[in-house]
Amino acid sequence: MSESQLTKFQKPSELMKYLETGKGAVAMALPKHLNPDRMLRLAVTCFSTTPALRNCTGQSILASIVVASQIGLEPGIAGQGYLIPYRQTCTFVPGWQGLVGLLN
Repeated sequence: MSESQLTKFQKPSELMKYLETGKGAVAMALPKHLNPDRMLRLAVTCFSTTPALRNCTGQSILASIVVASQIGLEPGIAGQGYLIPYRQTCTFVPGWQGLVGLLN
């Protein structure tokens, strides 16, 4: 793994710069009704409101956003899904509201 993938970010602006490098992967995974810029902003908002995400690597945060994009759920919006920190790894976990929305 490269050093940039293992980087832990302390400021939302630093994370946003890193996420911009993976914007193409997010855009390819998203369904038509979602916007890649919005997904990146939602990730930065989650990062700002969850201090434990500062311990997670940039690669795991980006991977979580790609997973959320593939499923079509937005992290931190109305309980659709959550970015959960597990030590140095960020994991996307769908919320029950998101799962119900997918079933409908």
